[in-house]
Formats: sequence, C-alpha cells, structure tokens
Amino acid sequence: MKKEVMQNQNKKYHIKVPFSILYIGWTIIIIGLVAWYYHTIYNETFLLARKEAYKGYEKDLIMRSWATLHGGVYVPITETTLPNPYLSNIKERDIETPSGKKLTLLNPAYITRQTHEIYFNELGIRSHITSLKPIRIENKADKWEIKALKSFERNNKEFYGFDIINNVEYFRFMAPLVTTKGCLKCHESQGYKVGDIRGGISSSIKWADYKKSINAQLINIFAGYGIVWIIGFVGISLVKRRFIIYITNRDIAESEIYKMNNELHESKSTIENNLIEKEKLIKELIETKDKLEKINSEKDKLFSIIAHDLRSPFQGFIGLTELMAEGSENFSSEELSSFSKDIHKSASNLLKLLTNLLEWAKIQKGLISFNPKELNLLEIVNQNVELIDKYGEKKGINIKYEIPPDLKVFSDEEMLNSVLRNVLANAIKFTVIGGNIFIKALVTETKTVTVMIKDDGIGMNEDLLNKLFKPGEKVGRKGTDGEESTGLGLLLCKEFAERNGGKIWVESQINVGSTFYFTIPKLD
Repeated sequence: MKKEVMQNQNKKYHIKVPFSILYIGWTIIIIGLVAWYYHTIYNETFLLARKEAYKGYEKDLIMRSWATLHGGVYVPITETTLPNPYLSNIKERDIETPSGKKLTLLNPAYITRQTHEIYFNELGIRSHITSLKPIRIENKADKWEIKALKSFERNNKEFYGFDIINNVEYFRFMAPLVTTKGCLKCHESQGYKVGDIRGGISSSIKWADYKKSINAQLINIFAGYGIVWIIGFVGISLVKRRFIIYITNRDIAESEIYKMNNELHESKSTIENNLIEKEKLIKELIETKDKLEKINSEKDKLFSIIAHDLRSPFQGFIGLTELMAEGSENFSSEELSSFSKDIHKSASNLLKLLTNLLEWAKIQKGLISFNPKELNLLEIVNQNVELIDKYGEKKGINIKYEIPPDLKVFSDEEMLNSVLRNVLANAIKFTVIGGNIFIKALVTETKTVTVMIKDDGIGMNEDLLNKLFKPGEKVGRKGTDGEESTGLGLLLCKEFAERNGGKIWVESQINVGSTFYFTIPKLD
C-alpha cells in the first residue's frame, strides 16, 4: 500500500524532473571541479618545467660570461679534451708549463659543451648551443631550434614548447645568446657585432617525469572527488526519498505512522554512516594536503642547500681572481703562472663540488642510495681545507690540524665533505682577521671518531646556541668581515651526520670562540 501511495505522490507532484536536474547539476559541478583542478596542476607543472629549463639556460649564460670575461681557461690535454681546431688561429691556443705539462685553451663554447655532457649523463637534461650560422657542424640547429632562432630575430626573448627527440617527448626551452665584446675573439670573422643575437642555448627536459607527477595527482583527485560525488548523489537520493516519504506520510492513515518512524530511524542511521565516511574523507584530504606541503618544503630546502653549499667555495675562487684583476700588472710571469695553476685547481675543485651536489640531490630524490665506504680522514680534511683556505688566507686566518695519518673512518664521502666544508666555512666567517682555527680527531673507546673544529672567533650566546640545528629558527647573522649567513648549512650538517650514524653539537662563549664536534664511525 505504501509503495503504491508513494508512486501516486511521485506522479502527483512531478518530482522526477527537479531531482534529475539536481543529479545532473551535482555531476556537472564535480566534473567542473576536477577539470579546474587538473588545469591548475597542469599549469603549475608546466611552469615548473619552464622554470627548471630557464635555470639551466641562466646557469649556462653565467658560466659563459665568466669564461668570456677571462678569455677562456687553460686545461690539460686529454683524450676527451683535445685542442679546439676552431681556435687554431689563436697564437697561444696550446701552451706548456715549466714542468712540461701540455695545456690547451678552452673557449666558452667548449666549456659549456663539456658541462652539458655532465648534465645529460647525470640528470638526463639535454642542452645544446646552436646558431643559424654555426662554426661547428655539431652546433647545427634542428627544426625546433630553427623556429626558436627565427623568433629571436622578431625580438622574442624566449621560446618554449614540446618536441619529440628520438621518440621521447621533451619540454624544450630556448633563449638567445647576445654577442659581447669578448665573443668577437671567435665570432668577429662571421660578421657579428656587439649586441647581435648570434644564436641561442636550448634546454630539453623529459616530459615523462612531469606527466607521471600529473597522473599521480589525478588519481588522488579522481578518488577524492569520486567519493564526494557519491556522497552527494546518495544525499540527493536520500532527500528525494525523504520528500516522498513526507508527502506520503501526510496522506496515509495514522496506522502507517509507526512504520514511517522506523523508516526515518533507518534513514538517520544511513546519514550518520555517511557523515562518518565524510569525516574519514576530510581526514584523508587533510593528510594528503600535509604530504604535499611537506614535499614542497623539501624541494625548497634542496634548492636552498645547493645555493648555500656553492657559496663558500665560490668566495675563495672569486677572491683569487679579484687579487689578479686588481694587481695583474704588478705580478711577474712566474707569479701569474702560479695564480693560473691555482685558478685551474679551484675550478677543478668547484666542478667536483658541483658534481657532489648533483649526486646529493639524487639521494634526496631517492634515485641513489646511501653509500658509506672506507676513507682516510686526513686526506678528506686536507682536501676540504685546501678547497676553502683561499677564503681563510684573505682574512689572514691560520688553520692547523692534528689528525693521525692512518686514521680510517667509515662514511659517505660526499656527506662527510659537506659537513667539513660547512663547519670550516662558519669558523672562518666568524673568526676575526688574523685568528686561528684548530682541527683535531679524537678516537673514543666506542669505536667512534670525534672531529673537533675550534676557532677563537666572536662566539655565540646561549640563546643562539639553543636555536642551532633546529628547522624554522632564524640564526643567520653577518660574519666578522660582513659575510652573509643563514644558518641553513648547520641543518645540512646535522642531517648528514645523523645519516652516517653520528651526531653534531657545539660549545661556545662570547668573544672566546666556538668549538664544533661531530662523530663518525671508525673503521677497525
């Protein structure tokens, strides 16, 4: 009887049409939200790819500017680094050191090409120097690059989009190379003048990794909004049902009231269950949001760490070149030769540092595993002191160390290098001119080596000490010579020390100095 009454009420009030509109409208809203979210994710991913590609171009431009500023760099001749045949017109393309070591001149293009090979081997990023009038046949532009170069002639500042290379989809970015005075050394014969656009640098990133990220997020979107759509659909159905029940119960006899109450009770239970499911969904969405924020935070931390870790060795390198620039006419040829060797050595160390940082970035992404091995602690300390000592010499700081020559430790080499560089850089930064730094290794009974780095600098108060090694605490302050500091390097040291099974701590007094300690496993 009740079913028959409900059917009659359904026909009487024509409720099918408005509820069908609600179903359709709710579905359209969910589809619209999914489409909007997808559009947002795609645009953000596209902008991220463009930003990473532009950073590659910007880095290449800075490197070329540096190389052009110095008229190229002399390096040893090897099987992979042969004399550039396109520089045969340069009188001193190939030289020989007093010790008989043969060197050849690398121009900016040669340096950039070798760097591009490292990027491709390490990160899979394709970079290419090209031109509509290339000197080298290998620099000939492909179809996509020709379009980009022609757009630069129409005053476009950049060109980007998708392209297929060897059956693989890439996101490609290209920006122009503008002729400077230093470029005319190699390109004046082609008719270029200062200010002319003579070509460009393209950077190509595999789109598959970004597409995979988009697809992974889409799965979460479809799952989340699918559940929301189902809940809304069920809710509309419940409302429709309750509306029909309300009309039916108004017209039926009081004998049906008891049955109606039972049905309402069942509906209430269903709604409560739906609310519980809704709360679970909200909780899952919040957890997903927290995970995404954590991922973004770790990405930002990675970029900051790379910038911080490169700063200190570059300061030593720049200090040496500044010394030559300000008094080159006062130096003898032997002194200039010595400086050139130091510059080459610094450049080699910086290249090694860059390679180490790229490897560390892979570790953070989970692409390679933690790799501890047997290391000679004295050799590691010598290497890092040599890398950063130019900066210390500028402030007249004396660095001494007391480490057994046969002391072996078991650690990841790149991580140990990073801890030593950061702590030494801090010691130099906060030590006054003419100060002292002492490094010592202490072997404990627990088969652990404690490395002590002590300075007689400006020290720290208790409040600052309590903030060290804590994320989110602002501990940056200027060094004794006005050097900038963020405190981020110490967070990196803590992470690496703990990753190697050790710990790091510090003791300090104002105007007395600071002593940093960190432990690493000793190899029997």
